[in-house]
Amino acid sequence: MLAVAVSAEHVHALVELPNDRGRIREIIGRCKQYGTRAARPFMLGEVWADGGEFKPVRDRSHQLNVYEYILTRQGPWAWTWSYRDELGLERFPKHLFPHLHGGKRRHSQGPASGRWDRRA
Repeated sequence: MLAVAVSAEHVHALVELPNDRGRIREIIGRCKQYGTRAARPFMLGEVWADGGEFKPVRDRSHQLNVYEYILTRQGPWAWTWSYRDELGLERFPKHLFPHLHGGKRRHSQGPASGRWDRRA
């Protein structure tokens, strides 16, 4: 998992998964089971909607855009996490996100194979 945001209505995640829709559904199903067990003591009703949307990340630029979207565009009450938090690194380094530091928006930087934007 590279980034995740959890709000009252949505979960957005940028994760690396195999390039196999059936296997992806199996992995996401298992994650939803664990999430339900963790949330059940604090919630009434359904935790997850049926299905979900899986979108392949096309290239490095798309990956960086999805990463930024997940971490900055989910509203003030969303809980967010990035793999960079665990490493003690800045979430948005200037060389990857110059527009967040007053510079120009970056251009594509090559493929980001195997990464999927998961919206549950």
